[in-house]
This record gives sequence, C-alpha cells and structure tokens, in this order.
Amino acid sequence: VQPPLQYYIKIIKSKNWENIIIVYEDDKNPCVNVLKNLKIDNIQFQSSLLMNDIEQLCSSTNLAIGFGTFGYLIYLMNDNLQNLYIPSYVLKELPQGKWGDITLNVIELPNYIKCGDWKNTEQQRNIMMNYR
Repeated sequence: VQPPLQYYIKIIKSKNWENIIIVYEDDKNPCVNVLKNLKIDNIQFQSSLLMNDIEQLCSSTNLAIGFGTFGYLIYLMNDNLQNLYIPSYVLKELPQGKWGDITLNVIELPNYIKCGDWKNTEQQRNIMMNYR
C-alpha cells in the first residue's frame, strides 16, 4: 500500500525546505506525475541508475519512505539521516525497537487502505490520489 499523494504534500509543506529531491523508479506511481505537475521550484526529480539513486538517498539528511523493504534498507544504510518520515501503517509492519539517533516523524493516515488490501484497482488508485 503506497502512501497517498497527501502524505507527500504534507511533508513538502511541513517546512521551508531548501531543496527536495524526489527519487523514484518510474512513472507508474501516479503521485510522481502529480508532484511533477505542481512545478514547485525547489523540487527536483531523479530516476536514474539504481546505484545513483541509492547514493542520493543515502546522502540525504531527511528521508520520506513508503511501504516496502527498500525504504527501510535505505534508512539502515544512511549514516547522514537526521529525520525519517514514515506512515504509521508502515511503521507497524517493520521490526520494532529503537530507531537510533534520528527524529522519527510518524504520519498518521486514518481510514486509509489497509496493509494487505492493496489490489491496485482504479478505485484504490483514486483513493490514493484523493485521500485527505
């Protein structure tokens, strides 16, 4: 269950960020295209060789992750990390314990699609894009 568009917008608007780099695999996640169309000056988009993307993510001091082990792996590999943004439903699915010397920013998404229920239907994609 990928986070809704609102998750990313909430993080983008949460601070006066100097520079935001959105690293993504491809355009299959409709949130990427909407974020591109917002044309916010301090947002750059990166989708390149996996090694380049990993290097970018591991050099970040602030990181927002979605569902899956890839984001968790980046957290484990990133020695520069100061702030991790994570949906509450993702946090519940990951190993429990201490997260180290970082600020963990847990984003609540009440009444969102539950883990295990994702079928990538048109209705679910609509929920992902319009969730408030």
